[in-house]
Amino acid sequence: MSGSDPVGDPSPLRQLYLEPHDAARPIKLKVVLAADMPRWIAGFIDLTDAEKWIEVSVHAAGKEFDASGADVLLAIGPRALANRLAGQPGQLCWWLDPSLVDLRNPPESLMSPMLRGETATVIELQLVSDGVPPICLARSAFSTQFGWPKRQVARGGGKLQTLLLRGLRHVAHGGHRSTGKVETLRLAGSEDPLGFGLSIWLATLSMANLARKLWARRSRKPPWVVAVRNDVTPLDPHAPTVDLPTFLVAPDGGYWADPCAVKYNGHRYLFVEEVTSSCKRGVITCLELIDKKVAKKLGVVLDEPGHLSYPQPFLWEGQWYMTVESGEARRISLYQAQEFPFRWSRRTDLLVGYFCADPTMHYHNGCWYLFANVVENGGSDWDELFLFVSDSLAGPFIPHPANPVVSDVRSARCAGRLFEHNGRLIRPAQDCSRCYGSAVVFNEVLELSPSCYRERSISRLDPSWVPGIERCHTYNRADGLELLDAVGNLDGAAQRVFIEGAAGA
Repeated sequence: MSGSDPVGDPSPLRQLYLEPHDAARPIKLKVVLAADMPRWIAGFIDLTDAEKWIEVSVHAAGKEFDASGADVLLAIGPRALANRLAGQPGQLCWWLDPSLVDLRNPPESLMSPMLRGETATVIELQLVSDGVPPICLARSAFSTQFGWPKRQVARGGGKLQTLLLRGLRHVAHGGHRSTGKVETLRLAGSEDPLGFGLSIWLATLSMANLARKLWARRSRKPPWVVAVRNDVTPLDPHAPTVDLPTFLVAPDGGYWADPCAVKYNGHRYLFVEEVTSSCKRGVITCLELIDKKVAKKLGVVLDEPGHLSYPQPFLWEGQWYMTVESGEARRISLYQAQEFPFRWSRRTDLLVGYFCADPTMHYHNGCWYLFANVVENGGSDWDELFLFVSDSLAGPFIPHPANPVVSDVRSARCAGRLFEHNGRLIRPAQDCSRCYGSAVVFNEVLELSPSCYRERSISRLDPSWVPGIERCHTYNRADGLELLDAVGNLDGAAQRVFIEGAAGA
C-alpha cells in the first residue's frame, strides 16, 4: 500500500551532526597556498558551504597575507611556510604533509592494504608535532578496492574530506587546543609514499585471482533465504553457533531477506523484504509461522514507489509501529498500523535528505535512539553508523554528539534490532569489508546515553553454519524464535518450511 502524508508531527531532522552551541561565532579556517590546491581539499571546501559553524577562505602565501583572525591555518607548500605562519596565541597552525598534496603518488597506508590482502582499509587523519604523541583527529575504515587502485585512491580522497571536516568540528566543540607549534596533518603510517605505477602493478597482480573469484560469485547470483530456529535456546552472542535451522525460500525465483518477527495474540508474524522475479523493487511482505514445518504467506503489507527493505515492527503503548529502509526516497519514516499486520500508514518522517540504510529504533532509559547508516559525501552506506536521540517516538530527533558512533566497514551497518542477553545490551552488525553482508558481528553496547556511546565487538558469525551458504547479514530474535538470512545455494539436505498461499510453493 502507498503511505499517506504525515500530519501533525514535528519537523523531520535534516542534520547528521550536532552543531556547536557554545561557540559565539563560526570558527575561521584560512587555507594558505604556496602550491596547487589538492583536489580533495577543494572537495572539502565544497562540503563546508552547507555548514554554518565554519567559515573557510583561501589565500596565496605572499608577504601581504594576514594570518590574524583565523582560528586554524592550513598551510599547503614547503614546511618553511608553516613555520613562518605559526606563533599567534590560541591559533592552530597545520601543515599538510606532502604525501597528502598529490594523491596520484598515494600514501603507503592507503595502498598497502591492497598489497597485504586486507579486506578493510583503515584511514586515520593525525596531527603530529615534535615531542608530542600523534593526535587522532578522525578515523574510518572502508572496504578495500582490490584490483582497482584508482578506485582505492578515490575512496580515500573522499574519506579525507569528511575526516577533516569532523576534525574541525571537534575543534569547534573545544576538543583540541593550540600547542603553539606547527602540527603536521597526515595519515597514520604514511611516512613513505609508494610510486603510483608500482602500486597499480603490485595490487593488480596480487589481487587478480581474488577479483576473478568475486566476479564469478556475483555472476551466479544465488537467492537470499531466511533461516528459522523455532523454540530453541537462542545463540550466545559471545560464542555464536547456529544449528538445526529450517529455511523459508521464496517461490518462483524471488527472494526473502531482512527477516524480523513479532508475537501477537498467540500468532508469530514474520516481516520480510520481498523481491520477485517479475519485479525487482522490494516490498514488505508478512508471513505467519504456523509451526516448525509450515508458514502461511499473508501478502504484501507495505508497497511504495521506491525500493523497501529491512522492516522493523514494534509495539509501543498499545500501538504497532514500523520503520523500513526507504533509501531511494531519501528519508527514514515511522509507520503506524491501521490494521495489524495488514495495513500501515506513514505517520511521520524522522530524518530526510539522506540515503539511509537499515534504520533501527531502540528505547532505553526514557529515550528513543535511532541508528542508521548514512551515505555521506558520496561514500558508502556500509562504513558510517549515525545515531539520533529523542524523548518521543515521533521526534523531533537530534544528532548524537558522538556522530558517527561507528566508522568501520567491519561493524558499522546494522544487522537487526538491539537485544538483551544475560543483562547485556547487544547490537548486531554486518561485516561488509569482504563484500556486502559477508558476516554478522555482535557488539556489546557499553554505554548508551544522549551524550555518550561506546561499544565493543565481541564475536563474529561467519556464513559457515550450513553447506553452500556464502553470506549472512541479518539477525533477529523474538519469543523463542530466532531468524537469520543468508545467501547461497542450499544443500539438498537442508530442511525447508512449506509455504501456504505462495504461488509455485
